[in-house]
Amino acid sequence: MNYKLLAVAILLVAPCGVRLPANEVVPPQQVTPESDRDARYARVFVYRHHKVYGAALEPPVYCDGKEVAKMDNGRYFLLMLEPGAHSISSNSKKGIVELKFEAGKEYFIRVYLKSTYIWVGKGRAVLESNEQGKADLRELRPLTPSDVVDKIHVFVPQSENE
Repeated sequence: MNYKLLAVAILLVAPCGVRLPANEVVPPQQVTPESDRDARYARVFVYRHHKVYGAALEPPVYCDGKEVAKMDNGRYFLLMLEPGAHSISSNSKKGIVELKFEAGKEYFIRVYLKSTYIWVGKGRAVLESNEQGKADLRELRPLTPSDVVDKIHVFVPQSENE
């Protein structure tokens, strides 16, 4: 009889020692190109050619309406996306890339400035072919880490010159 009473007491007291925080949020892990080895992510290279016009402007880049980076002149970054439909845009209402991104594939999106009637450049996004995108990236440098807003999905490789 004492064993049954002891077992019941242990069952009643044991849950008291195990407490989980009510709103504990596990911080997400940064996605890196190494994460892509199992082809779970789409690799989206976002870049901007080096131009004199608007050189000081850094238009924001958005993914699904959330800012991920500020696009500097002559720079690029890698955006790791889960497969599915996403939209990539900048601060112009035109020039939005809406696409169903596939895991394990590479995409190249160029951001360019379009002048407005008040001489302020607005960023527009356009999808480029893989051949064109790879050729363009050879002339560019990685985005500076200070311009990255979403440190989970945006990867900036280390530059030898910086």
